Amino acid sequence: MSSYVLLYENSKNPHEIRKRTIYSFIKENIDTFVYADIADKVKEKADAIIETGVKTVDSYHIACAIISKSDYFITTDDRVLKYKTNEIKILDPIQFIKEMEEIL
Repeated sequence: MSSYVLLYENSKNPHEIRKRTIYSFIKENIDTFVYADIADKVKEKADAIIETGVKTVDSYHIACAIISKSDYFITTDDRVLKYKTNEIKILDPIQFIKEMEEIL
């Protein structure tokens, strides 16, 4: 999944090649997109997450993942990994791989 938040964040990337590569990856690999037309709903969810100590932009990413009904949010950010919710599993890449191995 991707979102207007990720596209906005990527638009601020000062490295043009990286910016284009990320945009191409998003365009070619998403099946769910959270559009800005529900920004109020995203903001409401993100504001609640921010209150737990998660940084603003990370809170918006998590909110978009929850709203899109994603099962997982994968990150290496320790602050984000400390955030707990029943709405989505937040794992680091190694935890995610281990969980996928158990399922398969």
